[in-house]
Amino acid sequence: MPEITRVRLILLGLLLVGVSVFGAGIDWGLPSHQIDPFLLPATDRSLDSRNSFKVSGGYVTQEAGGWSGADQPADVSSHVIVDRSGPVVLLDNGPQVSDERAKADAVYRARMIERYRLYSEQPDEMINFRALAQIKPSINLSQGNFDPKLYQYGGLWIYPLGGLIGAGSVVDVLTVGDLGYYVDHPEAIDGFYIIARGYSMFWGLIAAIASFLLVRRWTKSLYIATAAAVCFILMPVVVNSAHEAKPHLAGAALLLLAVLAACEFVASGRMKSAIWAGILCGAAAGMVLTGAMGLVLIPTMIVLSNASIAKRLGAGAIALVLAIVVYFATNPYVAVHLLHGASDPILRSNLGNTRAMYAFGNLPSALGRAAELLVAGTSWPLMLAAIVGLLLCIPRAFRRSEGWLLAVLCLVEAVQFSLLAAAKPGEYARFGLVVDIGLLIVAMVIIEQRIKSTWLRRTIAAVLVIGVGVYGVPYTLGFLRSAQTNSSSQVAAAEIARRADQLPSDHPPTIGVFNEPAPFSLPPVDLSRFRLILLPLGSTGSETGVDMIVAPDQSIDLWRPSRTPISWANRGFDISSVQQTNK
Repeated sequence: MPEITRVRLILLGLLLVGVSVFGAGIDWGLPSHQIDPFLLPATDRSLDSRNSFKVSGGYVTQEAGGWSGADQPADVSSHVIVDRSGPVVLLDNGPQVSDERAKADAVYRARMIERYRLYSEQPDEMINFRALAQIKPSINLSQGNFDPKLYQYGGLWIYPLGGLIGAGSVVDVLTVGDLGYYVDHPEAIDGFYIIARGYSMFWGLIAAIASFLLVRRWTKSLYIATAAAVCFILMPVVVNSAHEAKPHLAGAALLLLAVLAACEFVASGRMKSAIWAGILCGAAAGMVLTGAMGLVLIPTMIVLSNASIAKRLGAGAIALVLAIVVYFATNPYVAVHLLHGASDPILRSNLGNTRAMYAFGNLPSALGRAAELLVAGTSWPLMLAAIVGLLLCIPRAFRRSEGWLLAVLCLVEAVQFSLLAAAKPGEYARFGLVVDIGLLIVAMVIIEQRIKSTWLRRTIAAVLVIGVGVYGVPYTLGFLRSAQTNSSSQVAAAEIARRADQLPSDHPPTIGVFNEPAPFSLPPVDLSRFRLILLPLGSTGSETGVDMIVAPDQSIDLWRPSRTPISWANRGFDISSVQQTNK
């Protein structure tokens, strides 16, 4: 069989494996009427008439205040509780509350209904649709508004996503309506999430192919390259990212393609390859802001190339200019806001949120957390193989080779990832995607280059695939379980209701939370029954009259492959009863 035919069949097989792994459970954690028995149960409990509430979409969205205003960035809530120095009563539900408290309760119930009817169990996915809601297209471009007011997620992510949703509405696959419609019909918004996750899955498949091509380029082995691509598909961080409507996997795919283009320039000196490298670097930044790290590929390929100095400098200048042009072409409103200067409220808010996310912490703590998240993202078998591979690379570390392109990119990403990792939750692992992929490629390349026996090479590669699968498959299973009616959230909701039934009936059962209630931070609870208090960080709840504290399980146990700590799918909740000191 001709080799080109074998390659095509392998790539087709990889796509089928990728679709199977990434597509399973793609409908996880979506809004649904299934939670109504917990959130809005039929009850004969008597409520003060002032605390009665409606569930109709029009009423809920009016009371909740809608989404961002004209000058409100898409990633900023319109109702932020700033002062967290003391407990804040979110929902009282007391039998004898003041009129003012009753009105506040009505507003907060509406906000909770809106969140549980519109948001998925992933905290950031709704940002996509808040950004798209900002866009008001018009045939007359001067009258239209195409500013998503969100720039951490780039225009190369937001605009195609909007196009896919628009196409879905044209062929009647999706229903495009106002917020009130989706509050009344939460299942109608599910298609938006599935399309957005499908867009992420598409880029995951592209990244799998790029990984295959890189390993094959550096090993000449179809077997090792195929094993590397399967490992990529099964890596926990990749499985997780492919199931979320977020651009980080797409950005990683574009960076891998940029590495391939830069390799071609180093090998051949062709201007066409430098042009593609610049375009792809700009596209990576245009997809997600952290993709701008890929710009280090341009000076690296200039240094590694054997072309004349004039040609190298010319190619580097062209690549850099193209990267900048592509970024601003896909994110034109960044340029518009930059022209307004640092006082521009939209840009200032976006940059402020970025700075908050990328705040430096204690260095030892940051390095320890980074190592923990890298292992969680890759798996122990792959991490150990990569460490051995890196040690074996030391004797060749100063040789001039294409591998430095990936090495420099991963080094820059690793430094940024590590310095900012202190106290970050498990989901921060997605920012280490490029580093994780680099570790995978190092392990596979070293297996091919350092082990002489063909049988032993193939055996080790197969064992590595199985080892990664042991850690990665539970993530797919978690997404499948989260798409079912007995998800961890609903199990926790039933447990909360059971504990509440065991409490005295002379006061509303009180729940303490550390984040405002939403599907990803609190299981659905009866809005006519429970009292909700937002606690200061570190509070035990005993001083506030809280009966139980509920928080998402954020623990990471690297020695239990069945755990999925970097995923929000099927995430458990810690429900701790509080012994009161004031009763």
